[in-house]
Amino acid sequence: MRVDTSVPPEEDSPKQITCNSTLQHEHHQQYHQSHWEVTADFVTLSMPVRLVPSSRTVRRVVAFATIPAAIAITIQDNLYEITPVTGSSMAPTLSPDYELEGRSDRLLWSKVSASANLTRGGLVIYTNPQHPERTAVKRVVALEGDTVILDPRRRPGTLDRTTGREDLDRVQAEAWDQMAPKFEVPFGHVWVEGDNWRKSNDSNNFGPISKSLIIGNSPIIVFPWARFGTKPWDVRRRSGTRVVKGTQGVPPEVFRDMFE
Repeated sequence: MRVDTSVPPEEDSPKQITCNSTLQHEHHQQYHQSHWEVTADFVTLSMPVRLVPSSRTVRRVVAFATIPAAIAITIQDNLYEITPVTGSSMAPTLSPDYELEGRSDRLLWSKVSASANLTRGGLVIYTNPQHPERTAVKRVVALEGDTVILDPRRRPGTLDRTTGREDLDRVQAEAWDQMAPKFEVPFGHVWVEGDNWRKSNDSNNFGPISKSLIIGNSPIIVFPWARFGTKPWDVRRRSGTRVVKGTQGVPPEVFRDMFE
């Protein structure tokens, strides 16, 4: 009888199986951990955060900001402008509540050919000849060539228009006396006055203004809303200043050869 002396293959014990399984699991975790670390580093390196905008982006932002501003400035300087009417020199026609409540009308002015097609009784905004850094709004009373018969109530220096005391500065009063009782508006000039003679600083104080100082005409009220679109100055108000119409646009004889 032959006895099989070969040793049968040894089967894995439960303890060995458990150890192998644990090792495989740890190896698997290490693999995945290293895999994700590498992947995260790869993503971080391949997608850098851009903190400084590109020059193209900067150019776009500058264009979007400057172009509308340039258009607005061009319109305001050459076409139309909205300005408030402060003070009470044009009351009650304009800003009638300014002195009591501080509320002012806002007018839209046309700057296209501002000194052309002026009419008696119309409104203009002009550079103040006494204070060039300021503008003023007044009514055109007389045009070039017209003769103005001055109103004695508007004589400067008679009374201080705010305190009732005699004005110490007599220069304007003396100039007014030289123009009185009537004065012909020279070529290229207009005579302007405020509707409220007690509060107005106008041609009675500094004479007729050059048409080159006029920066806007043909206005319309845009605020307050209750007065939107109205032109209360079209209603003629009685004025102590009288006007004898003359020939408009005719230069003096010494300048006629220049215009022929």
